[in-house]
Amino acid sequence: MVEAKRKPTMADFHRLTAAVLGGVERAVARFHDGKRIVMSTLANEVETDARHASDIFKDLAVPLAPNGYMPKANLQHTSLGVLTGWGAVQHSLYRLGGAGSWPARDEMEKWVVEVAHPALRFAVHGDPYVMSSKPSDPHNIVAAEADGNVKENDEPMLDREDADETTPSVSEAEMDAALNSLMAGTSAPVTPSLPR
Repeated sequence: MVEAKRKPTMADFHRLTAAVLGGVERAVARFHDGKRIVMSTLANEVETDARHASDIFKDLAVPLAPNGYMPKANLQHTSLGVLTGWGAVQHSLYRLGGAGSWPARDEMEKWVVEVAHPALRFAVHGDPYVMSSKPSDPHNIVAAEADGNVKENDEPMLDREDADETTPSVSEAEMDAALNSLMAGTSAPVTPSLPR
């Protein structure tokens, strides 16, 4: 059953991520031609596909961990870390899928060119992931991640990426290798385990 779900869902992930990359590449081309990226155009082109690709990626590849803020709460998806290839893909798809919470144009434009574009090329074409600069503080980026995770009587969880302290017991390099195998359709060499 898992395999029957994984193959078509993986195809959807690749299709959606390629569509997002197309929109991002058009925006980056404008930037390299000396023009500003039109954020409303970029949002119209990529937001929905990025949100769906982000959901599929979380469902297929992102480990679950206990909630660091509310130990009795449901498990939550972890952050893979924005300095790894697949972590940058996770972060880029999530951020591009939340245009309503995008920061000011200058910050967003720089991030699209230097982080999101290389991350999406890594996911779609297998290009090596090398970002142009260190990403801005991820804690300021995830404000929209509280969507759907706040229940009545719960405190808003705007810094979900802080819950990283309970990540699976594998290194970021091992996690990237496992995800490379998964995304290529082979069996993953490591199996992350949930901490107790």
